[in-house]
Amino acid sequence: MQFIPSNNLGKLDYFSATWIQPMSTFLKLDTNRIINVEMGVFRVWRENLDRMRMTLDWMDFSVEHLSKYWKNAQAFFDPVSYTFITSSLERYIQRANLNFSHELSPALQETIAVIAFQPYSSGHKPQEAKHLTVLSLAATMASMIQVSFGRILVVGYERGDAGFAQEAFSTLANDNSIESTSSSALMIQIGNTEVGYVSSSKEEVASKITPINRVKGALAGLQHAIQGKMEPSRLRVWLGVTHNASYWKYVYLTEPDTILQTRPSALVQIREALDNGLILAPHRLQPLPHESDLKGMKNENKFLPAKGKFETVTALDPLDGGVCCDELGGELGLFKSLKDVDHFGGNVDSIRIETILDWKNISSCALRVALELYVLLDQNMAVDAFQP
Repeated sequence: MQFIPSNNLGKLDYFSATWIQPMSTFLKLDTNRIINVEMGVFRVWRENLDRMRMTLDWMDFSVEHLSKYWKNAQAFFDPVSYTFITSSLERYIQRANLNFSHELSPALQETIAVIAFQPYSSGHKPQEAKHLTVLSLAATMASMIQVSFGRILVVGYERGDAGFAQEAFSTLANDNSIESTSSSALMIQIGNTEVGYVSSSKEEVASKITPINRVKGALAGLQHAIQGKMEPSRLRVWLGVTHNASYWKYVYLTEPDTILQTRPSALVQIREALDNGLILAPHRLQPLPHESDLKGMKNENKFLPAKGKFETVTALDPLDGGVCCDELGGELGLFKSLKDVDHFGGNVDSIRIETILDWKNISSCALRVALELYVLLDQNMAVDAFQP
């Protein structure tokens, strides 16, 4: 695994609302300075400038962020869009389910993941918003279960949040009989991973700019649990009963609609980077609607047309050695392996990430990734995409 030189990256490059870091570094994070939700990443960056890294190959560590796709495709207003989105998520969850019982790499088993949960809302279609929230959350957890994170916590705050988690757990376990024993706690085992729901306290979510800061609530709550600064009954909900606090070596933060993209061969290298004190921020893949997704959708202004540079979609399989590298030789590089980088004429040690404000000048191509979304790759910080 290779990393982009840190002096070529700024705080916006690192922002994907997701990171993974050593527990020892996490416990030093000043959660009181997380004054809005974005500071859950920017505060980590500011306190650890020399430790932050991003992989050269996007397929080693990236996330697919989904909600912008839902908005662009008018998911709650167009039945073609809604059906395509929900069926795509269901297929992804079903495929992931096939991997849950397999023997997977234990490299990141000592990782505890926190999902700062907030449901989608739609006054126009409340049931559709609820269903899409449940499927997005289940797909997000499925992507982490596949890499054998030891424990995943959905961290909510509002009274109804536990119900969303319960439905997502049932979807993942393919078991509609799962019931929450209380409004604030629910824990089950799926594959090699414990999944649970917990609620942040009023004090944990309070912040200077955002009154109900769910990211701060998730991170402050986990710190309190690891440090033993909560009553025993609440501590069991946060950490479970299988392992004590000292077992957990790594922390992963993400959102409830963010699919983890990596490859099995990268897991040991991610762990080695964490053991060397590094903090890894994934590339952010941003799905955008493509014409081939939404055949029959009435509003053609809401998707990218299948013509010109967006007509051809490149299938890149990270499990078959495919890689995608940031701006080598001034262009985007799609390769079968990192060995091909030299033939492209790029210097891996001097990768340069440019901030491109004029979209007319972006050199782009379409890429099919984990969730079968078409992703528009540019030369910028990460990715802008199209399609589940």
